[in-house]
Amino acid sequence: MKKKVCFLIQEWEHPASRYRVLQYIPYLEESQIEPKVSLFPDSFCKWIKLFSEIQNYDILFVQKKRLWHWQLWYLKRKHVKIMYDFDDAIMFKSPVDGGRSFKRRRTFARMVRYSDLVIAGNQYLKSQAFPYNKNILIIPTAIDTSKYTMKDYSRNKEKVTIGWIGSKSSLPFLKESQIEAKVAIFPDSFFKWMILFSEIQHCDTLFVQKKRLWHWQLWYLRRKRIRIIYDFDDAVMFKSPVDGGGRSFKRQWTFARMVKYSDYVIAGNRYLKSKAMVYNKHNVIIIPTSIDTDKYTIKDYSKSKEKVTIGWIGSKSSLPFLKELIPAFDQLAGEYNFVELKIICNDFFECKKMPVIKKIWSLEDENPDLQDIDIGLAPLPNHEWTKGKCATKLLQYLSVGIPVVCSPVGVHKEIIQEGING
Repeated sequence: MKKKVCFLIQEWEHPASRYRVLQYIPYLEESQIEPKVSLFPDSFCKWIKLFSEIQNYDILFVQKKRLWHWQLWYLKRKHVKIMYDFDDAIMFKSPVDGGRSFKRRRTFARMVRYSDLVIAGNQYLKSQAFPYNKNILIIPTAIDTSKYTMKDYSRNKEKVTIGWIGSKSSLPFLKESQIEAKVAIFPDSFFKWMILFSEIQHCDTLFVQKKRLWHWQLWYLRRKRIRIIYDFDDAVMFKSPVDGGGRSFKRQWTFARMVKYSDYVIAGNRYLKSKAMVYNKHNVIIIPTSIDTDKYTIKDYSKSKEKVTIGWIGSKSSLPFLKELIPAFDQLAGEYNFVELKIICNDFFECKKMPVIKKIWSLEDENPDLQDIDIGLAPLPNHEWTKGKCATKLLQYLSVGIPVVCSPVGVHKEIIQEGING
């Protein structure tokens, strides 16, 4: 009988999520363990929904965050075992935020006490958890070295490159090109907005990605003389076809206000620029979405395969566009028994006849996952919202050298040449 484990993570792209949970999912599945990966709910209703889903699970694996007392009480009442994994000194504040925190220490102690097993990332972290729970083991953060290749020092370079890679939490420790950068998630409450505003009042520029700010927020920024750069790579002024499509007065109105208040607007393509120029004629430029092609390698076509893999990579919000092709997939599978469908996402669907390979997206596996595809798909309905898409999928497919079958919508028509690259 399979063991069922539910993993709670912060973000799909968060380093702790990738290196301490997601990269192990395929191996757990091979070991007769049924994993379910979910993001931490952001509301009480979503927590209740999650609890109803995990009642039949054997273990809840909590990555890093500390649960509230009522959540821990409920899990114990339902006899759900808790494994708590942490790879940062979360019982303290970061030096950026300053010193010790009684609240952090208290919630950490409670989380560790309620856990059936605690996994610490190093010896120091274990020593911090040990006073509250003796059932602790150390599992250092690991990476799959087969995903990396050694640097070729035989190549000549004119300059010595000093580099840094890290997450937003460590970014304040780095100052480069005399530009001091601060990265923050959009606050989810008025109180958090006030904290953010107090922190950025000495900043020269606020770079807002995609979301539209409220009028009072824009007014405050103007009053403090903070310049606004607004960047968007989706048709945020329209509803997605998944949500019913069509025009939205509220979206159009908030988009117009955001663009008008911005000192500079960056659009992901010409269609998006045309929508913004109605409200800000002189300060709109196009910076297309791009990817670092050095991170991808060309597919090796000399390797033989038994099946032809039709593949798709994307987010849950775009999956319904692929799902509409289920009848076509089943028809194809009925005519050819050597065709399979691979979906790289965090959500999936089944076909009646077409075999479906379900692969949870991870940054480490992205290159080999794409290389496993023989034909890349990018279906889109012809809609005002989809015309604003910036074709990230197409760029990824072409970066590994695979042909594309896509809908002739928006930027797709500019990138794909019929019979040449798709």
